[in-house]
Amino acid sequence: MDVITNPWFVGIAATVVGGLILHYVFGVGRTKRIKSSPPKQPEDNSVKKSVMKNLTPRKIMYDDLGRLPPLQRDSAAQNYKGIKVSWKVCFYNASLLGNGKLHLMMLNPGGNYPWIYCDVNPEEYPQLRIMKSEEKFVVEGEIESIEHGGIVLRNVKLLL
Repeated sequence: MDVITNPWFVGIAATVVGGLILHYVFGVGRTKRIKSSPPKQPEDNSVKKSVMKNLTPRKIMYDDLGRLPPLQRDSAAQNYKGIKVSWKVCFYNASLLGNGKLHLMMLNPGGNYPWIYCDVNPEEYPQLRIMKSEEKFVVEGEIESIEHGGIVLRNVKLLL
């Protein structure tokens, strides 16, 4: 019996040829090739580089947590801890703490709730000494906690 007329050889050859046609002509089984490029290095350690852009104080408090049953809100609020944010805020008030830091109380522009709180070193931001209520600026930082109508930020940088 000749090798070319052997049914085993014909079956295997047809399978190999069919697989090659599927692979090269139709791309079946082919994975997309991704151009490899070196990862981009951040220019600095600014919070702004990894900020969630669509996350606002109102979205957190009213759209996300506010729609949950009341007894689920505290545990769901824990999911926001550590998220870096950059928000335009409206200055409301400040008070000097025992450790020498200033405790800032801010709102969304236009005086809308929720409250946004943070503690800063007054030597780093001398402008705060003359800032009037309702002046706007940007606060960048990490969410430390969310509780009872307010969002507390840590590792804060103010862009006055």
